[in-house]
Amino acid sequence: MSAAKSSTKYYLSLLGILILMIAVYFPTLKAYFIVDDFMWINIVGGKGWQQIPSFFTKLSGVRFFRPFIKLAFWTDYSIYGLNHTGYHLTNLILHSCNILLTFWLCYLLIKNKTIAAIAALIFALHPMHTESISYISGRTELIHAVFFLTSVICFIKYIQSEEEHKGLYYSSIITFGLGLLTKETAVSLLMVVFLSELFFRFQQNEDRKWPPDWQKYVPYLILLISYVILRQFIIKANVYPIRYDAIWYRPIYYFIKIFVPINVHGHIFTSISQSLSLSIITALLSMLIPYGIYYFLHNDLKPHKYLLLYCLSWIVIIFFPVYFNPGERYAYLPSIGVSLIYGLIIYQGIQSIKLRFRAGANIVFVAVILGIVAFSYTRIIERNRVFYKVGEMARIAITQLITQKPVIPKGATLYFINPPEIWVRKSDIWTRPFFTTFDDAVQINYQDSSLKVYYNPDNNLTEEKAKLAFLLHSGFKKQAAMDKKHLVFEYRGDMLYERTAEFSQLLVKNK
Repeated sequence: MSAAKSSTKYYLSLLGILILMIAVYFPTLKAYFIVDDFMWINIVGGKGWQQIPSFFTKLSGVRFFRPFIKLAFWTDYSIYGLNHTGYHLTNLILHSCNILLTFWLCYLLIKNKTIAAIAALIFALHPMHTESISYISGRTELIHAVFFLTSVICFIKYIQSEEEHKGLYYSSIITFGLGLLTKETAVSLLMVVFLSELFFRFQQNEDRKWPPDWQKYVPYLILLISYVILRQFIIKANVYPIRYDAIWYRPIYYFIKIFVPINVHGHIFTSISQSLSLSIITALLSMLIPYGIYYFLHNDLKPHKYLLLYCLSWIVIIFFPVYFNPGERYAYLPSIGVSLIYGLIIYQGIQSIKLRFRAGANIVFVAVILGIVAFSYTRIIERNRVFYKVGEMARIAITQLITQKPVIPKGATLYFINPPEIWVRKSDIWTRPFFTTFDDAVQINYQDSSLKVYYNPDNNLTEEKAKLAFLLHSGFKKQAAMDKKHLVFEYRGDMLYERTAEFSQLLVKNK
């Protein structure tokens, strides 16, 4: 097959992967905003382009310094307003870019387009990515990955060109800086680019002087130090508090799920976290299957031992924040290492079948690919139902409120009694309570940042006295005494009822 025909075949393969991914995630375009989506839109919505410089100088409603995330939401809001479909479309475009970048990175590492295409397919349909793709605010991982992968690819191309193309080097540094302004975990890139140079030196058995030229890493280090100073001492942004109770079991939990994304509930491993010995045993057991595959293909995989070490190191280095905080979306970028490992194993397994049995290898290959697609499709659809359900709750809540109260006086306080289901657990993922950012949803829909929202966290208040106690605890009496506008709503099933007058009378009776 000529080089042109070969390239065309892989271009078509990539196009097929993109079409397949879009087909699987297309239903998410109908999913409404949930949780932090409201928060981000409220921060940037309706304030014009004049606010853009503040994205880079102020926290503006969030404790994180992520100006490019604000810029992304501002851009979408400027184009789509409150049409959630456009925001989901942006996420699909970003994921498509990362699929192409993943193929490119894997090809640079393995120099085999078939393996790179398999890895790109696995990455495109990895079920753990639903939290990054289907959840609009999960785009943090998507944008971060675009900059991260571009930086690593440019660096690899630079060192492969015998360090002649300085433009690639500068592009790597610039995209590193952009990544830092997208998400804090971009700090791991410094270790990854160094790891990349180590990989190529060992892979090619180069006799060039060791250690390598450290000067090429100085700009990365200067940029990193400057970012830390800006973020911690000038902007004074915060980070997630470390959850020490999760240190023992969470790495095991996510390690298993990133390799085998089946329905594994986190609470199973909470009990394991109490025992270090059980944690070690579980970690060893989780390695049995990949080790068995490696043993079977030992001779075939032995030449790729440095690549396997590179991929495992990639996972560990980039996945580090997950050791202390929950969130499947953090698996998005580390899963590239897993995808390449599986791509290599599948390819070498098929080659081994061809050599040993001389027949049926192509049938096995097609069956494996179809199996991956079928499994991923089933898991993604199952998990996306959760986001859709929570989105429907939010959409109904907003729609009912706007229908009943098209206009709300400025500065009004809204009380919601017994809001609908707060926690949703379906499949093996969770979403935070959408009512935690319902105030943002109300403010952005009414274009009024002065509105305040209170709701009872446990949605099982049955007696009027208990409901009144919640209102009093939330400042209802003070609002009434100051003659400020206040509205009381109660959910009964899926229906919203206004009860302001009733509770105002009840307040008078109980004086």
